[in-house]
Amino acid sequence: SSISEVLENDKYFAVCILDSIIPEGIKKIEEVESQIRTVLKNEKAKAATFEEANKLLIDISSGESKLSEFIKSKKGLEGFKNETKKLSQGFPSLGRSNFITGAIASAPLGKTIGPIETNQGYAILQVHEISKFDSAAYKNQKDQIKNTLFSKKQNQYFQAWLSELKDQA
Repeated sequence: SSISEVLENDKYFAVCILDSIIPEGIKKIEEVESQIRTVLKNEKAKAATFEEANKLLIDISSGESKLSEFIKSKKGLEGFKNETKKLSQGFPSLGRSNFITGAIASAPLGKTIGPIETNQGYAILQVHEISKFDSAAYKNQKDQIKNTLFSKKQNQYFQAWLSELKDQA
């Protein structure tokens, strides 16, 4: 029944309570068989999806087909066209991903990139437009960004201080 220190991620704070400890050792196959089957099934589906995404990328890169035409022809594929987003926002069907953000940020205009692994599968993307840096918007948000970064750093120091107090108690 020990209580953790305050944990933080990008959106939340959490305090955890240890309510049980799983004994060490190997579980019987009967206890984990369904979990193993699920993991293997997901790994096979992911591998098959990756292979299909690579084939599609080859077709698009060679000029045999266009990404927009392929999305229209296949049921179950999600697509978006000319969607304007800030890199930090992410896309509804893909979620936020550092891999997606990095790939888009470094991709030249018009370049088809991918397949990039996401939580939902693999993504193939094409950059249609790159906005210019808006220095006026940055000036307006500069203080807010500074305050957010300062607050995060301040919280880290507070957590370290609190942990030290707990250790000394």
